[in-house]
Amino acid sequence: MEQRLEARLQHALNGELFPQFAGNWASEIDRAVQLLSSVCEARSERKRIALEASDPVRFWACFFLVANWDWDIFLFNPHWGEKERKEALEIARPHWVVDGASIEKEIEGIVTSKETESEIEGFRVMIPTGGSSGKIRFAIHDWRTLVAAVEGLRKHFDSPAISSLCMLPLYHVSGFMQTIRSAITGGKVVFNLGSGFIENCQALFSLAPDDRFLSLVPTQLRRLLQDDLSVRCLGDFRAIFCGGGPLPQDLARASRKARLPLAPTYGMTETAAQVATLFPEEFLAGVGGQGSPLPHACIDILNTDSGSGNVGDVSVQSSSLFRGYFGSAARGARPLATGDRGAKDEKGRISILGRGGRTIISGGENIDLQEIENAFTETRLVRDVVAFGMDDEKWGARLCVAYTAVDGKNVETDLKLAIGMRLASFKQPKSWLSVDALPRNGIGKVDLASLHKLIEDSNEADVEKRLDRRLKDGPS
Repeated sequence: MEQRLEARLQHALNGELFPQFAGNWASEIDRAVQLLSSVCEARSERKRIALEASDPVRFWACFFLVANWDWDIFLFNPHWGEKERKEALEIARPHWVVDGASIEKEIEGIVTSKETESEIEGFRVMIPTGGSSGKIRFAIHDWRTLVAAVEGLRKHFDSPAISSLCMLPLYHVSGFMQTIRSAITGGKVVFNLGSGFIENCQALFSLAPDDRFLSLVPTQLRRLLQDDLSVRCLGDFRAIFCGGGPLPQDLARASRKARLPLAPTYGMTETAAQVATLFPEEFLAGVGGQGSPLPHACIDILNTDSGSGNVGDVSVQSSSLFRGYFGSAARGARPLATGDRGAKDEKGRISILGRGGRTIISGGENIDLQEIENAFTETRLVRDVVAFGMDDEKWGARLCVAYTAVDGKNVETDLKLAIGMRLASFKQPKSWLSVDALPRNGIGKVDLASLHKLIEDSNEADVEKRLDRRLKDGPS
């Protein structure tokens, strides 16, 4: 395996992986060498490099160069705010921060960790997780975990080489792994750099006639489905991976109608992306969920509740599991308790139903947020919805729902009537927010902070309206 990896790494350094950058790859490698020359002066010492480049050619030139030196690479989100970036720096304590165009000396301190440098061998990459809903953590992966993830996907699709059109951020596991798959299997990668989706598809199709894959989040898929030419291009992929949670029902219906080779997936940063994927032919036949576990993974459903369709806690054992979180003890070989809730059908296919523990206590009553979202979806009046809680002096937690109506119509009256028939009174949202689109980050996760602000602004506007009405009507 080591010889093969060395050959594939050289394949990437030579630029054969990136036909899009054929004209300037050699100069970018030279630029990266010059940029990192100050770091190379101490090559005998293991270095920690924070990579926060957003430009793909500079990102990968620096990445593969540093990987060749067996150092630690931390993937930084170039769009982090000041608070998040400071938090990431305090955890990683990198010697250098590289953005692809410049390099900044950062910290020469000692990392607080339960491992010593003498125990670390070979290249490692630290991929960020969390941040949008909690504290940032860096999941540790190495060549063995990355290769295991790639080999599992390759065997699942019986694909000798994996080529991709990458439209997801490189600092996130879903975007990062697309290039790693192509590097390890000898495929090609084309990046969506603004020249247009159709043009980028044609560029990839001309270079990789077989086994072309695409990864999308639901918002991207929804946008592409609105254009006939884009839909034709989508149909020419071997599979279109779509993850990040259950696929919205309207998107599933539209994708089946367009005969798209959709492959809903399940995975996370800690598993180096996919550990379960539904085959496109199963999706087109009407099968739901995220499909069978990949060959390198075993997924169990624990603590099942027979009263709710054998739904339980999702546990993953896989050769692609991360080594632990940076700064903490190695996690060993035990299975990963994902925190997700799911079920398994008679053929062993997985359906992920949502995050475990997604409950709030409002007025002394436990409310399952996934149940609320499911009820809204069942009305077929909304195409996107999220339920969440906000601190409230009266209720403890106030149940809020933000939704996007089907076809942009005003459905509030009909929606409240339909929800009133489906849910008990204590499960009725206290705040209803209709939006043109749910605010999401680069990987499709809902930005709850933005929704909190919208709810607060809406409440303030309601208070002002009531005050204006009282002033206008005068004392009673």
